[in-house]
Amino acid sequence: MNDLPDILQVASQLALPLHPIQGGRQYTTPCWACHSRGNKPDINRKGHLTIRPDKGVFRCPRCGYSGNGYTMARDFVGKERAIQIVGSVGDYNGVKLQELEPAGIETRNIVYNAFLDKLVLSPRHRNDINSRGLNDDIVDKNNYKTTPLWDSTEGICSLLIKDGYPLERIPGFFKNREGKWVFMTLPGFLIPVRDQQQRIQGFQIRVDDKYLDMKENLRKYIWFSSAGKKTGCSSGAPVHTALPLDINAKLKLNRVREKR
Repeated sequence: MNDLPDILQVASQLALPLHPIQGGRQYTTPCWACHSRGNKPDINRKGHLTIRPDKGVFRCPRCGYSGNGYTMARDFVGKERAIQIVGSVGDYNGVKLQELEPAGIETRNIVYNAFLDKLVLSPRHRNDINSRGLNDDIVDKNNYKTTPLWDSTEGICSLLIKDGYPLERIPGFFKNREGKWVFMTLPGFLIPVRDQQQRIQGFQIRVDDKYLDMKENLRKYIWFSSAGKKTGCSSGAPVHTALPLDINAKLKLNRVREKR
């Protein structure tokens, strides 16, 4: 069995639909394990399961299912056929990204909270969330914030650095061509993803519908990540808590918590 078989070749032999993201550095496909793990079936056309060809692995942030090329084949066609498939594909010979390891959860939590303090939630996004069932108290408690325009990212980073917050190895932040710290942003709002201790592990961006209509390969929810950038790192798609893959479900969950 190859040390790093080409997982895209494995996926192709299994006839999985593959949708490139991040300029073809990663791919998504519908997750076949979501239903068996207690979630609703992953019926999103592009899917939530993310494949990393350079590492030969996959992961679904929705249900936590992960593995490699052999795992993928085994769960589809059984162990014996999986060994045949993995043994028949070539080794991965594409570009291997050199990524930094994310900072520890304590550092990320401190920096991300300071980051949110520099942002606001626009009236339009607040009204949109209110209309789905969350009152202002819960909205403020959850700390949803509107993503700023690209031209504002350098200035916000400068303020964070001036206040003493390190941006190295913080997913979502990276240096631009001029060597200035910036962060990824798209039209929408940030949803903090917290662990069981309520520390912010990372963010998902709920992309505005109008922007989605203009971008064919963009998903409604994407991770705040700087994967693929020279000084960036991946969010790691945290799965230690319920993820807001459907804002309506997230809002219902918050209403239930509020009543307790």
